[in-house]
Amino acid sequence: MSGHWELLVHTQRVQPSMQPSATDLEVLDLVRSALNEYGEDIVHVSHNWGSAAGMWFVEVRPANTRAARIDIAFDGDDLINITVGETWFEMFPFADGTLDGIRTIVAAVAAGGFEEVRGSLFGEGRGRLYTETGTWRVGALGLPLPWRLPPRRRYEPYAS
Repeated sequence: MSGHWELLVHTQRVQPSMQPSATDLEVLDLVRSALNEYGEDIVHVSHNWGSAAGMWFVEVRPANTRAARIDIAFDGDDLINITVGETWFEMFPFADGTLDGIRTIVAAVAAGGFEEVRGSLFGEGRGRLYTETGTWRVGALGLPLPWRLPPRRRYEPYAS
């Protein structure tokens, strides 16, 4: 099963400064581990250099188009950037519990425990992660409207 995990570099040579850090590789290994129960026909995980952002991205692409994709990047200092579906958020500072938090996010999304209100002219999207430990609110703050008012999207699990 390990054959479907791959390290990709977008058609450019990787310079020494562009090599993944130990934390980048730790995040990649954590995501692989969290999704280990799914096969390559269910989800594809890759590790790509984002030259515009100057960071390595762990990219999770489920085969189910109604399931949420995930992008995770470590900024090299103390910030984790995460996009789930259309919702972007950060985890900082990078500390002991950060990796556990990433594992919880990946497990919740893979199980179909994510819904979002997409961004508008007034801001970015925001979402809710339904985890084993409770509901996490992520993304933009948004207007103080009841959650049920704006149109929202509930993503499906990676596997049925």
